[in-house]
Amino acid sequence: MTIPEQYDERAARKVFVRNRQKLVFSIAVAVLTVAMVVALLVFYGVIGKQDRVEEAKPNFGVAAPCLPDGFDGKRIDPAQITIRTSNATKYTGLARAVQDELVNRGYTPQDKSVFDYYRLVNPQAEVKSENVIVLSRTTIYFGANAIPEAYTLGSLFTDATLQMDDRQDKLIDVVIGTSFYNLKSKSDASISDDAPLANITGCLPAASMQNLPKALGHTAV
Repeated sequence: MTIPEQYDERAARKVFVRNRQKLVFSIAVAVLTVAMVVALLVFYGVIGKQDRVEEAKPNFGVAAPCLPDGFDGKRIDPAQITIRTSNATKYTGLARAVQDELVNRGYTPQDKSVFDYYRLVNPQAEVKSENVIVLSRTTIYFGANAIPEAYTLGSLFTDATLQMDDRQDKLIDVVIGTSFYNLKSKSDASISDDAPLANITGCLPAASMQNLPKALGHTAV
């Protein structure tokens, strides 16, 4: 008759602890290896290179219209600029905060309310938590008849892209994206009343810009 070996609990515990230590060490080495590879990719510009290139381009790489011929460069009175503000982030209240500050600086809101960007794009749809359009870049939409107004408004932002669409009126849509941090300070010399507007580098004559995006639905002003 075979006599079963006696179970050594202490030895088994040692084996278990040793195996667990090996597993933890292996996971730690794998994590550190991945972190090192990612760090090297970022350092050499493989990761994030496109974002940095776009940020370095005038108007963040989006074609912008030039100011009208003969325009004197004088900034437009904010009271003459009508805006509509919408939120393209998951941060509730951000668009309201921006619109309130723009109103504080003299801009005219078309509506006291602010909007969810998803609702503007899909006016018949119900806005739910899963129905959120998130834009990485704050965008100012305007038409060919409000170019100086868009330049004036856009100069308050450090992160906004000016995007001309096919609207024919002067309403300007301010769509807040995740890139937004804050407006320029009122004391910033670049937005003072006597700071002239200048063409965005590489701008195109408005009349030459074709295949413009369709404007978001709105009441014309």
